[in-house]
Amino acid sequence: MKKRTLRQIHKSIAREWKRYLLDKRNRFKRHTVLGLRAASKIKYLVERGLLEPARKHDCVDCGDQANHYDHRDYREPCVVEPVCRGCNSIRGPALPLLRSEQHLWTRGIR
Repeated sequence: MKKRTLRQIHKSIAREWKRYLLDKRNRFKRHTVLGLRAASKIKYLVERGLLEPARKHDCVDCGDQANHYDHRDYREPCVVEPVCRGCNSIRGPALPLLRSEQHLWTRGIR
């Protein structure tokens, strides 16, 4: 069996690490792009006067003044509910979840 030098070992570790980071970034990027598109769609509707600002509504969960609109599914950008910040953080992330987050939410850890 051929012995590998320290340089060869370092290069292989660096290659694997780079592949891991790129995969993680691409999965996060897909989720973020969907969220940004949905948020910009709502911003457009508010600016055009087709949707009232969220601050004019009460939170659908607790009844306080809403701060922003919450998407439950980024694939449906116009389906939103006005919520306050506290309730939005309790609701958790919108769908589709990142693969790394799915197991946490299905098990009820968060």
